[in-house]
Amino acid sequence: MEITAAKTLFRTLMDQHGFVGLDLKTDHAKNRLGYTAFSRQTGEPQFISFSIPVIQAIGEEQARMVALHEIAHAMTGYEYGDAHGPRWLRNNLIIGGDGKRTHTLPKEFIQAVSNYTVKCVAGHEHGHRNRVSKHVGLTPHRAVCVPHRSPVYLVPNR
Repeated sequence: MEITAAKTLFRTLMDQHGFVGLDLKTDHAKNRLGYTAFSRQTGEPQFISFSIPVIQAIGEEQARMVALHEIAHAMTGYEYGDAHGPRWLRNNLIIGGDGKRTHTLPKEFIQAVSNYTVKCVAGHEHGHRNRVSKHVGLTPHRAVCVPHRSPVYLVPNR
């Protein structure tokens, strides 16, 4: 979906559900579609954000579901401590969401935006990462491929 259209969609839905003054931001996350930030002092929502690369890779209906997902978080509130529990689910369904906690992105998209592919020594692919960590590095490391008991490592995608 085009970014300007996505901003309009998010803003319209946020306003429609009572979040007229809530900021709308964008980011460049590669592993999530949206994010709702809350104030630690008040527990009130501060802003809703969506990922530019991810939104560009999905259609309007899925972008709508992402917006409703994040609005349901804003409605549920921070203090409730119910990230995807019954209260969030009820709010999400009431406003027209699909009630899904996560959305599946095409494997090709994830691989295209990820910096590394996690592989084991036996050559099996175990996912994608954007950063080297202390658990999975560029050489065979502590984390292991369970079926083969072989160390995993990161292969640069670029």
